[in-house]
Amino acid sequence: MKRAAILPQGRGDVSPRDGDIAARRKEASGARPRAKNEPAKAKPSRLWFWFIAAFCVQAAAWVAWLVIAAHHRVQEVPLVP
Repeated sequence: MKRAAILPQGRGDVSPRDGDIAARRKEASGARPRAKNEPAKAKPSRLWFWFIAAFCVQAAAWVAWLVIAAHHRVQEVPLVP
């Protein structure tokens, strides 16, 4: 024999049906349902990650360029023939 839950049926209050297990889990977890006009939470921006990655790639390119340049010295070229 199932016991019926007595829940207030106020404005906007949604009570779970007997067969709706997902709604019961949400209710038990304390998550409140999102209103229709409430925007969904945006994911945090990962722009900082791409900025740091680009900085690291650029720094590695400079280091490689300077190491190669240090091993292959260029002789001075006279400007006047």
